[in-house]
Amino acid sequence: MCSNKVDIDFAKHGNEIECLIDDDGDDQLISQAYDQLISQAFVEDNETDTSVLTHNEDSASHLITLDDLLGRCSTSAKTLEELALDALGEADRKKNYDNDLNDSSTIATIILMDIFDEACKRAKQVKRWRKANPSLWKVNVAKKRRAEGSVYLIKNKIRPAKRPKAIDCSKCTFECSDKINEEARIFICRRFWSLDYVGQKNFLLANMEVKTTKTLLLERKRTTKRAYSTQCFFKIEDKINVCQKFFCKTLCISQSVIHNAIKNRDLIGHFKQDNDPRRRRAPTNKTPSEKVEEVCNHIRSFPSMESHYIRKDSKRVYLDCKLSIGKMYSLYVEECEKRNSKPVSEITYRRIFGNDFNLGFFKPKKDQCLICTKYARGDANSNPNLEVEYREHMARKEACNNEKAKDKERANMLREFVSVSFDLQAILQIPSGDIGLLYYTRKLTVYNLTIYESALPNNAHCFTWSEINGKKGSCEIGTILYNYLSECIPNYVTEVSMFSDTCGGQNRNKNVAAILLWAVQKIPNLNIIEQKFLESGHSYMEADSMHSSIEASQKNTAIYSMLD
Repeated sequence: MCSNKVDIDFAKHGNEIECLIDDDGDDQLISQAYDQLISQAFVEDNETDTSVLTHNEDSASHLITLDDLLGRCSTSAKTLEELALDALGEADRKKNYDNDLNDSSTIATIILMDIFDEACKRAKQVKRWRKANPSLWKVNVAKKRRAEGSVYLIKNKIRPAKRPKAIDCSKCTFECSDKINEEARIFICRRFWSLDYVGQKNFLLANMEVKTTKTLLLERKRTTKRAYSTQCFFKIEDKINVCQKFFCKTLCISQSVIHNAIKNRDLIGHFKQDNDPRRRRAPTNKTPSEKVEEVCNHIRSFPSMESHYIRKDSKRVYLDCKLSIGKMYSLYVEECEKRNSKPVSEITYRRIFGNDFNLGFFKPKKDQCLICTKYARGDANSNPNLEVEYREHMARKEACNNEKAKDKERANMLREFVSVSFDLQAILQIPSGDIGLLYYTRKLTVYNLTIYESALPNNAHCFTWSEINGKKGSCEIGTILYNYLSECIPNYVTEVSMFSDTCGGQNRNKNVAAILLWAVQKIPNLNIIEQKFLESGHSYMEADSMHSSIEASQKNTAIYSMLD
């Protein structure tokens, strides 16, 4: 009967679904595929599973397969659902369904909803702090589409779109059905449901005349008197009076909606926006603002500092490296217990920490190469000079590494020659320990410059000082290098090569060059001092391994002073 089939197998197409959410989406292709699912003559094959759709051979060459849909398209999850539900609403309109959808539309519904659900599950962007987007929540999407009169999904059930309901006005005094045809009714209904809540109320008030009741019929069972009567009409070129039932059936509303609009109108006949009953109550599970401010004050009580390496590129500040969100929450709970106050949940504490603050727990070193990152990202296509720059960069990197290896080998062979590498470690803080009060105190900043000798037995020297003694600029670095050259190397050494990174504020500047020139003139045994710089972004030195060992040991050791 049918030759081509579309099998919805998400286990097979899972990798392709992962690329659905992307900024560069092709909504036209997705829309075309959805239109095909609805407009083509899909029928259920009795010999296969219900998840298999078939179509005529004549249209096979014009259809987009599911592989094309998932492999070539990328769009947002919100767009996926909007297209899916709009397609279902279009099918409902074309086939003149009243309340129920037929079998082929049900199958199409399964496909569209599965694509949407699977895309949401697999294609979410992984972020450290992902802020909630309520507009994408299914319940809010359903509310929005219900208010618009569009087809919507609620509790895994498809609710049809708002469309005029059938009514027989053959015996009506106004002869409503003869004056207004079905196409006009559909246009009026869509126009009405395209308005917002207040706009719909004003539409009703503008298309009816409210008159005070002049005549009352006495009825024994009547307990209330009607205070007004309404005359409804539609404006299609001219004003056309209609009965209230025809008016309600055309707009797909109940009479209570009309009474509510009349009840809450102002003196000039407009609906009062203040009488909108929605969203008046705050959610019962909302965290009180006092508790949020309490958490914020607790987070602010921890001292923070800027990054030493990426201060100009990032506004993030950093807390003690021994801290964590879990540890901070434990300290917060302890404070609440002292005040006999109920703490917020840990997930709330984490959400406030991630969304309201730009904090971290370590001092990152900017060790990624900018040129290599640009080249790996594919920027060479847009920048023709990047290819040449990258090759020259890699050539300099190899030359630096070869020079460093050559000096290391020479230092092992000649006792008169010494090759060293030096680097300034990320700032350290004292006192350091697991005592709760230490996390709230301002700590003393300690600097450490490590000088590592390449020749065996690989002697290393750590020169430490605090922020009381000096800063971390070129003058301090130059002073330490002079002390090392004058006091730490043997008298028989006549030549020294010194490798470092290209940090301009510390190593590569005129102050360090001047003090090295002064050293070679004042130290009797030194004849040559060579200062060599490694390629930017690839300054890997043995001193870095010492820094790593120091930081690892510090995490498990209590340090209270410079002597420790």
